[in-house]
Amino acid sequence: MQKALDAVAGLPLDVVLTTGPAIDPAALRAPPNATVHGYLPHREVMPECVAVVGHGGHATTMLALAHGLPLVIAPMHPLLDQRMVGQAVQDAGAGLLINASASTDGIAGAVGEVVNSATFRAAAATAGQRLRGADGARTGAGLLAGVAG
Repeated sequence: MQKALDAVAGLPLDVVLTTGPAIDPAALRAPPNATVHGYLPHREVMPECVAVVGHGGHATTMLALAHGLPLVIAPMHPLLDQRMVGQAVQDAGAGLLINASASTDGIAGAVGEVVNSATFRAAAATAGQRLRGADGARTGAGLLAGVAG
């Protein structure tokens, strides 16, 4: 997370970083254009965002796409499906998959690319329209009810 903060320090963006329970926000050095929080409800923050950087977890990735936001995915755990999630986002044209070991310049370049690219924004917007139109909760409940008989 520190490397991500260092990477966005020179970008013309206001950055919001959430650490979750594993990292103490006070342990990170935030540049002037960033605020660090242990927790913020992503559903409340994402409407103000232009892009999301994450590790490829399903919840944040799907919520970002549902908001039509392009992503930069840096998988953190080699045994989970984070890399596959990132690859799916990249294959859909809605973001970039990078290595967690990417340099600060590499992270900054990826963030700049997804923020400034109409192509990434359009693909993320299309994915968002599809996700919002699927009515996932109702569809899932109907499928479960059908299986349960």
